[in-house]
Amino acid sequence: MDNNWNLKKLKKQAIRNQDFDNYVLNQSRILDCDNLKVLDVGCSNEFKTKLMFDKYKNIKYILGIDIDEQAINEAKENFKNNDKYKFELKKIEDLDENNKYDIIYLSYILQHLKNPTKVLKTLKNMLSDRGVLIIKVPDDNFKLCYPNPNNLLHKIFFLYKMKL
Repeated sequence: MDNNWNLKKLKKQAIRNQDFDNYVLNQSRILDCDNLKVLDVGCSNEFKTKLMFDKYKNIKYILGIDIDEQAINEAKENFKNNDKYKFELKKIEDLDENNKYDIIYLSYILQHLKNPTKVLKTLKNMLSDRGVLIIKVPDDNFKLCYPNPNNLLHKIFFLYKMKL
């Protein structure tokens, strides 16, 4: 696979979807809080991470993880002098469940997981008391945020017969 082609495609997709992504993040009301910690799962080379979170001064720490070593190395190089960002070559299954985050952003990852049920339970446990989980899947007509007023995440989990 040509990584440059893939990164160009990811950047184009990120820019195209940014307005709606901002809307979802703002609707969650988490941005009303201070000293926010973010976990960006599947951050690639940091382009989307920066586009999504850099403009918010109340976000104090962002951890991006990905399984693409080249992308993580590029992200580390781009942010080597910025303490707000940290990037790690890491599988989602290897996350430390004891770390808590206010925003967990999972973009186009769920469909690649062997055990999405287990991963979603782990991520839910990694949310702070005020935390939100934002999940994007390939069908851009379906986006949700947890917690949400319509209880959509619980309805989806019910469809898959899993309990939170």
